[in-house]
Amino acid sequence: MLRKRDAFREAFAGFDPRRVAAFGPEDIERLMGNAGIVRARAKIEATIRGAQIFNTMQARGDDFAAFCWSFTRGKPIQGGAYATESELSASISKELKRRGFKFVGPTIVYARMQAVGIVNDHSTSAFAGGRSRQAKGSAMPEAVEVTTFRLAAGLTMQDFIVANRDIDAWRYRSRASSRAGSASETTATSSTC
Repeated sequence: MLRKRDAFREAFAGFDPRRVAAFGPEDIERLMGNAGIVRARAKIEATIRGAQIFNTMQARGDDFAAFCWSFTRGKPIQGGAYATESELSASISKELKRRGFKFVGPTIVYARMQAVGIVNDHSTSAFAGGRSRQAKGSAMPEAVEVTTFRLAAGLTMQDFIVANRDIDAWRYRSRASSRAGSASETTATSSTC
């Protein structure tokens, strides 16, 4: 599935929620004919509808990242070893579904929570060393925006795996530049869900 990453990005307008929300029937047919992505009409339509809901939330001042972090009062939580979902991911999933999002079950939501640092279940011997992937408020320029939309749009698990890679790549570049003394992290006002 990771080989489809570039095709997904191209097919879904660089994951720009404003552009995806405007997709119409001709775009759905174009996507259904795109062998580079998973061609499931229900998921394509859910992605477009998810972008519309995401944009509506943003337009009325309901920041999607703040919404997601509100479930933990802005603090990362420690997850269980080998967990694939939790009561919290089930609660967030239920609320996302109530708002109209599709393909956002507890397992997908848990994966997203791991990817952006809402939940930390890394062992101390793992790459992240038991640290949360992202503390609330840390900056991840493109990865933040894109991964927020990926959840909001209801894209499937392979895209969340890609999101993890995007975040890991950003963190590696950030650490490398910090070690070189050439850059410091910028603080953002919100982070992704």
